Amino acid sequence: PPGLEEELPVFSRPALRPLLARTGGDLPQEVLDYALAQYTAEVSYTDHWVGELLATLAATGVDQGTLVVVVADHGECLGKGTYFEHGTCLDQGAVHVPLLLRLPGKARTGVVDGAVELLDLAPTMLEVAGLPVPAAFAGRSLLAPRPDDSVAITEHPLYDPGAVDRREERRDFLVSVAGQPIRDVEAGDLVAVRDGRWKLLVGEGGRARLYDLAEDPDEERDLTTEHPEVVDRLQRHLRAWLARYPTPPDQPSEIDAELEKTLRSLGY
Repeated sequence: PPGLEEELPVFSRPALRPLLARTGGDLPQEVLDYALAQYTAEVSYTDHWVGELLATLAATGVDQGTLVVVVADHGECLGKGTYFEHGTCLDQGAVHVPLLLRLPGKARTGVVDGAVELLDLAPTMLEVAGLPVPAAFAGRSLLAPRPDDSVAITEHPLYDPGAVDRREERRDFLVSVAGQPIRDVEAGDLVAVRDGRWKLLVGEGGRARLYDLAEDPDEERDLTTEHPEVVDRLQRHLRAWLARYPTPPDQPSEIDAELEKTLRSLGY
């Protein structure tokens, strides 16, 4: 839209405040569309340079001996009804990321069935390098067969003790996205459990939401009452995982001025 790029050269709380003040706290559809277009441009830019990297590896003759991994740490929370911010939700837009591997000197291709997670990368890379995988690693190699009941578990970034306060502050000026109210901070998701089809989100106080991603990839219909057996099965996986990897208490730490400057330059 005319003038939007000049008004919002970057998407940040300070930049959005004047616009939201004029709209009563609603982030207009055209701004959401603009944000999604900018995000698509970032993905296209990255795709181009990944292609350049692969071409350079081939041109220099080292491609057959190089393990190539393309992955993202997280996506973004840009959908309607979500927080509209940097990767701090557990919706599919944030947690469903690319995970591509090209193995050195091997023609093996295909898709790994079952749930996978970024924790699987380290044991995979160690196996490719012929090195032992420490028993303490939570992930499993992507080269090994996946159990039929494998699940992937994603935690909210609990290490950030100021996250809830910042969300409360945001609610003072961001009320809705394209007319749809953003979700309550108090009901925020803390952990997600997913198998190949189902995804269970568990929030504060044990509140749960279940989605069938095969039929509802946008996570719009909560099926907890329709499929209690699925909820129970995924919660058993979650309890076992939490027993094995308990979340440590928050340990706030001080950062120096140089690190703070660097983080702010990156949008944090």
